[in-house]
Amino acid sequence: MKGIRRLHDVGRWVIGTSGEVVISEYEQCFDKTWSPAARRNWANLTEVLRNGLTLKHLVNRPLELAIPRVAREIRAESLIQALANVCKFRNICEGDGCMWALDGSMKPASATMEEEKVVFGAATGPLTLVLRVPGRNVSILHGEQVGLITALILAGRTSGDAQYLLTNHQNSVRLIGDSRSNVSQVPRLHNMNGCLYY
Repeated sequence: MKGIRRLHDVGRWVIGTSGEVVISEYEQCFDKTWSPAARRNWANLTEVLRNGLTLKHLVNRPLELAIPRVAREIRAESLIQALANVCKFRNICEGDGCMWALDGSMKPASATMEEEKVVFGAATGPLTLVLRVPGRNVSILHGEQVGLITALILAGRTSGDAQYLLTNHQNSVRLIGDSRSNVSQVPRLHNMNGCLYY
């Protein structure tokens, strides 16, 4: 009744103040077609949604996979910016705020595909941050990409001046150079290692 058959008809998923993914109900315009019983049912439904239903009650997998890509990107960027402010790593050099350096590394450097390893991605400039990615399915490529992503996010926060990124990762340098052409790089990205990072 009233066209409400799915949660999407009631509201949309948002990240609440506590970090939980909850339903934010749509504002309902009660016209004369809404009977008193329908209004009570709407009030009961929205109260249940507000007081306990979270996405983790419905999803049996990592919640990140259920959040829209744009929301995940915003959340990840905010986290990287917050970590850089909280960690307060000492900056290697004091410059004009336009120069950034990044790098990636892996421990152990000679690990095989089956071995546990840890990859590090680092970026330094006016702010410094080192991020760690553990697992078996990670490689030095992921460390370089995490360093590049971190540098780009942190550089985006600084002044409107031109920003310079220093990296020795030639795959990224070539891809960035090629992306300035009129040729779409999307088909190429689909077949690259670490395409989701790119």
